Amino acid sequence: MTRHLLSPSQPRLRAFLAQLLTTPDEDWIGYLGDAFLAFHMNMKVPARVRSGELAGFHAPTLVLGT
Repeated sequence: MTRHLLSPSQPRLRAFLAQLLTTPDEDWIGYLGDAFLAFHMNMKVPARVRSGELAGFHAPTLVLGT
């Protein structure tokens, strides 16, 4: 995926999608190629909340941790 994102080409896209798709389909290859190039992956860790910043926050919240 990284190779395709850095330097897009059909062979790189097909090599990447061969690992994702069990049955390659020309329609899906074109669609997924465009989708991966358009999607911006932000891998930054969110900033920690400081004490008191959420004092007035009242809403259902899902917290996931490892």
